[in-house]
Amino acid sequence: MFDAETVYLSVKDSCNDSEVVIYQNIHRVGSSDSLFYTSVIMGDSVKMGGMLDSGSMACSISEAAETKLRDAGVITDQKLIDANVVLVGCGGLRVKPKCAFEVEMEVYGCKVLVPTLVVPGQRDELILGTNVIKHILHQSKLCESYWEAVSGPCPDRDPEAEHFLSMLSGLNPWRGEDVPIKIETVRCNSATCLEPGREYLIWGKLPKNTAVSPGSTILTEPTSSRSAPRGVLVAKIVTSLWGDRWVPLKLINTSDRPVLLRRNGKLADVYSCVSIEDMDVTERSEVPLFSCTQSAALSTADGNDAKDKLRSV
Repeated sequence: MFDAETVYLSVKDSCNDSEVVIYQNIHRVGSSDSLFYTSVIMGDSVKMGGMLDSGSMACSISEAAETKLRDAGVITDQKLIDANVVLVGCGGLRVKPKCAFEVEMEVYGCKVLVPTLVVPGQRDELILGTNVIKHILHQSKLCESYWEAVSGPCPDRDPEAEHFLSMLSGLNPWRGEDVPIKIETVRCNSATCLEPGREYLIWGKLPKNTAVSPGSTILTEPTSSRSAPRGVLVAKIVTSLWGDRWVPLKLINTSDRPVLLRRNGKLADVYSCVSIEDMDVTERSEVPLFSCTQSAALSTADGNDAKDKLRSV
């Protein structure tokens, strides 16, 4: 068995420099497959069943779907686009797309113009990748009904609803009848000395009587308690809650002298996490096939100022 990164790097090395490697169709949720299919209107005329695949980076259609769309006039040779890519599926299976079209789709009432790959041998009529899913979720977060759904408790005996809420929010929801805003304060389990100017990963523990939801996503923040150690910077972290109430914390001693963390000293406050917001969502109606990172050039003066600040810390 190989992990995803090993397979990706292996395929990347065996491809030409002009080819782009895309992971496709690698996530499966067998018990909840029905929740991950939705009706998609292609070109205002053809309705297809699209699979919401969070493991796919791009949208693709089968050859049968291509024929259907050509007959309806949704796609033509004039809408062909250049996409020199290689798809990598489960187990490292590589597939070369037949071609690619720019297709207008309507998903959950949201219209987008999407570069769509035609993949030989694909069983599903239409696969919606993360380039569309992230755009749809961003639009959904503008609605109150979305926040009502993800802010409520997750039913204990409904795994399909749990998987669906997890896909919407991007994290594991809290299980139980009530979702607490603040869970408790993490305390230092034993006395620890932090050397000056160093970063540490320390495990703190929640009190024994704290109600926990093992596996749920939580947010740790610097504690608001007045007894918090001075000169110690506590990082804000999104992590999973362990059943034994241990919580990982990242601490930095910003002072110029050692700091002693006392036993049972308060370090961080733990909160339940409702949703994780993606930072790479754009406001364009056209969904790009590839995620491009734009870097802004910093002036020499700004760069020197940033280095001076980092050096002082």
